[in-house]
Amino acid sequence: VLGALNVSGSVIVVLDLRQLLHLGGMSDLLRVIVVRGVSGPFGIAVEAIEGRHESQLSSHSAGVDGPFSSITADWLAVIDLARLEDCGAPGASSP
Repeated sequence: VLGALNVSGSVIVVLDLRQLLHLGGMSDLLRVIVVRGVSGPFGIAVEAIEGRHESQLSSHSAGVDGPFSSITADWLAVIDLARLEDCGAPGASSP
């Protein structure tokens, strides 16, 4: 857990995926994406938001381990929020 954020009077947990996935230390995480997981909303800290990407589900590779539902043909990982909570994202299942 990176911290907490007050969103419209509700406190939600903010996660750093790099820590959860053991990808390294902290850096400038300046933005938070608020998502609605199975157990309610939580935040994911990000360095930047570069836009929105649309792809056909048929072009995704299935059977990916961890919190990912698939990988696109151009190597973008698609996060499954239910799997993220199941992977032990601290506080994501009970904000």
